[in-house]
Amino acid sequence: MEPLVNDRYTNSQNDRALNSIIGKRNGGAPVVGMYCGYAPVELVRAMGAVPVFLCASSRKTIEVAEAVLPLNLFPLIKSSFGFIQTDSCPFYALSEAIIGETNCDGKKKMFELISYIKPTHIMDLPQLPDEAEALEAWTTMVHKLKFFLEKTFGTKITNQKNRLMNGFFTYAAKVFRVIEEAGGAIVAMEASSGMKKGYSIEIEENTGDPISALAKAYLKIPCSCMTPNQLRFDALDEMIDRFKPDAVIDVILQACHSYNIESYRIGQHVRNKHHLPSWR
Repeated sequence: MEPLVNDRYTNSQNDRALNSIIGKRNGGAPVVGMYCGYAPVELVRAMGAVPVFLCASSRKTIEVAEAVLPLNLFPLIKSSFGFIQTDSCPFYALSEAIIGETNCDGKKKMFELISYIKPTHIMDLPQLPDEAEALEAWTTMVHKLKFFLEKTFGTKITNQKNRLMNGFFTYAAKVFRVIEEAGGAIVAMEASSGMKKGYSIEIEENTGDPISALAKAYLKIPCSCMTPNQLRFDALDEMIDRFKPDAVIDVILQACHSYNIESYRIGQHVRNKHHLPSWR
């Protein structure tokens, strides 16, 4: 399947990643598939498993998915489901368990459709991150994921073993191409599949409670499903200061309503604070 970004660097990286995962699985390491940055990869690694992010970036699988899913659904969801329907995602084929989350209603219902294929665990993501109850609830979800992984793979995760370590579609591709053909250069991406997670997660070590430390760090990922979502603006400030772009373009995908609505405030923030042009 043709990805959005199709060049010699991307293809070679995919090949290397796939070969590495196959080698580790052949060596006895289980593989755990995930679709979202809220799935804590550190917990997966702590039990000796290999975390992999699953295919969701080809428009070619969308038509197959639309036989089941609504035509106006978020395209990443349709692409993900289409990959499963056509059995064309090697990373999904290698996965022995799947981690899902409830940050998006469409994905949440898609997980129901695929849960019979492989062991699937859904993490209920609280969406008022500044409330005290949110951290308590999310910590419970991380504990439940730990129990799911232990039961699925027959391996206990102890605090000593817990090693805490610090796709878009046609019109998005056209946006990138237009920028580059006009002589511009894309210096950073603040998308869910971009640098958002790296700017947000800082895991406290030596707390005596690694699960709680993990939950606290991951709850700070500034997805637009969160409200309020000030951390996204803070992360954007850091990225602008570091990469010094001449403009900011907010690419909004069909039916991703929370990002679409938040885009208005993002544009105001970029123009008023950083005095940069901003489009969407």
